[in-house]
Amino acid sequence: MAEMDERLLGWVDLEVYDAEGEKIGTVVDVRYGKNTGELVWLIVKTGLLGLKKVAVPSNMVERQGGRVVALVDKDRITGAPGVSTERILADDEERGICTYYGFDFVSSPWKPVEGCLDDDSGAAGPGA
Repeated sequence: MAEMDERLLGWVDLEVYDAEGEKIGTVVDVRYGKNTGELVWLIVKTGLLGLKKVAVPSNMVERQGGRVVALVDKDRITGAPGVSTERILADDEERGICTYYGFDFVSSPWKPVEGCLDDDSGAAGPGA
């Protein structure tokens, strides 16, 4: 559990920007794959008051120093379905979010990857 807590602290409170430098929000939580243990989702609070929280696939962002840069524009992320930080995302929620971003969702103990995948190549999404 301590290892997971350390990984969480490395992302929480980082600001998220799009490629043009426009601020999208702040990472408030992260989610790891139940089968792989790898980072799958960043939960980002968005909006003027930070009331909406959205899940951003980890393969759609790059960590650049003390901030996160999204590989898609701000409107795409802020328009994503809202999520709760009070519970674990169900598979159907994860599937819906991946579909929103244009990917397939994979969650299987028999697959070496988990989360949103590019359906054409089988590789993780942008930047893979």
